Amino acid sequence: MTTQDSSTNRICEEILTTCAVTNLRKLTRLVTNGFNERIKSSGLRTTQICVILSIGREQGKPLTSYADELCMDLSTLTRSLDTLEKNGLILLKSGRRRERLAYLTKDGIQKIAEVYPLWQRAQADFIKTFGRDSWKNYLRAATGATDSAG
Repeated sequence: MTTQDSSTNRICEEILTTCAVTNLRKLTRLVTNGFNERIKSSGLRTTQICVILSIGREQGKPLTSYADELCMDLSTLTRSLDTLEKNGLILLKSGRRRERLAYLTKDGIQKIAEVYPLWQRAQADFIKTFGRDSWKNYLRAATGATDSAG
């Protein structure tokens, strides 16, 4: 076993308390767990809901478009899509040049309607805890960052 000096401790402390990745991931895990608990009765998790909502906003796009929109790699998106398709919530069709296109099914549309009031309660609780102004400021900053990165 090696001993740490105070310099190593200071470095660890600085990174753990100021690192964007570390702190955003911690917050994301807390928020995701809270939302997942609130929407559990829908049978979906927040990651699946984000995918189905993206498809619902504009159906028939190539899967790469949804992956880009959600800042997901294609293999992660495909795993979510496969589950949603097996559950009868989406339909994947072949497009041009071997592209796959995604569409909501009638059950998928109904699932969005089922999730909406659950999401509203989870969102309201989150904003109450996080603070409305803090949330608006975060959204502005996050939207700017993701828009400029994409």
